[in-house]
Amino acid sequence: MLPCILEHATPLGHHEDAATFNLGFGFLYYGLVRSLRPRHVLVIGSGFGFSVVCMALGLRDNAAGSLIFVDPSFSVFRHGPFQTVGGQAHWDDPQKVRLHFARFGVEHVVAHGKMTSADLFARYEHLGLPPIDPAFIDGNHAYEHVAHDFMETAARSRRRVDPGALATRYQLVVSRRLAISINHACDPTLSGPGLSV
Repeated sequence: MLPCILEHATPLGHHEDAATFNLGFGFLYYGLVRSLRPRHVLVIGSGFGFSVVCMALGLRDNAAGSLIFVDPSFSVFRHGPFQTVGGQAHWDDPQKVRLHFARFGVEHVVAHGKMTSADLFARYEHLGLPPIDPAFIDGNHAYEHVAHDFMETAARSRRRVDPGALATRYQLVVSRRLAISINHACDPTLSGPGLSV
């Protein structure tokens, strides 16, 4: 399975090492899901589905839980560099998406929505989606989008998050390369480190 993940889910910057079949952060994503045993995982954005596959495998092995994955399938060629960083339009065809996840045996765990996170959150309750346990936010990396995704995710969390209470103590890992202080996600005028890469 490890060679299949490395070849077809193509991790990009997850501290992986294909030569030694090391999934890098993928092992953490899998372990997080196995240990927390979430009912519902949300993944926002993914180039080739690496984080989705690693978390979905954890759900599959837990024999419980579901994962919704949203990505508008932007292409740098069709939509330009300001909509996506290296987007490949990998998620355009629903049949190909299903077959992609079937390759890993998680097609019954993963539901894909070809939409932006803003579109998802605008329709979240209407779609009847359950509260979010963990979320993996790796969509548009512009500050406004990351802050929006964090706040919308927090509002729909199974365990309610009070960002003000956490502001001085924690940082939220928003993606594999980007951390944003929770106080900045709540109010960008507050002092603190802000974005760090």
